[in-house]
Amino acid sequence: MITVLMIAERLCVLALTLLGIAIIAERFKRSLIIKLIIGVAIAYIMLTSSNIIINSNAREADKIAAQQEREADQARFSAESEEREARYYFKVAELIDCAPKELVRATLPPVSGQVEILSPIDGGRVSDRIIVKGRLSGIGGKVWLVVHPVGIASYWVQPQINLKSDGRWSARAYIGRAGMDIDQAFEIIAVVDPVENLIEGDVLDSWPEARWSSQVIEVVRK
Repeated sequence: MITVLMIAERLCVLALTLLGIAIIAERFKRSLIIKLIIGVAIAYIMLTSSNIIINSNAREADKIAAQQEREADQARFSAESEEREARYYFKVAELIDCAPKELVRATLPPVSGQVEILSPIDGGRVSDRIIVKGRLSGIGGKVWLVVHPVGIASYWVQPQINLKSDGRWSARAYIGRAGMDIDQAFEIIAVVDPVENLIEGDVLDSWPEARWSSQVIEVVRK
């Protein structure tokens, strides 16, 4: 829209200039020098106007190309994220069926009020993919989510937590399989600075040892 207005403005200036030149030419039509000056002026104005239009079109084309490149980058990032989530999801789904039953409840890391889960609420019913939100107060460190299907000796390390500067965090969590595991209970905790390095998608045989952990949130699949 801005480019069109700029071109229209330049054309108006050109038209008025040519009109003025035509009036002068009519008055001095017998003077060869005046005719030459008028011819050069007209050529210069036409060339300048053409360059303005070409440059305006080039800038507009550059803007469109930059926007298309940004959109392509966003599309690639979304596709990579979806592919990564799908790999994680199917890995967990395969491990559920072959996981042993839990005979003894695993010991939790030390619970601290400095790290807590704010959402979902304890006892809530959730879908197979949820966003877990929480807060880390007064201490720094790496925070991970771990999900445990009650009664099964598997503890699933979730995608790494996005920790904000104010201590709030959020992360995606996978709670069972889509269309399956209905009414199955799952426990969720957040752990700070685990003793052993955790990797997204790891399936552990107990809660990981860590500096601190949040309260246990138990949810039920719906």
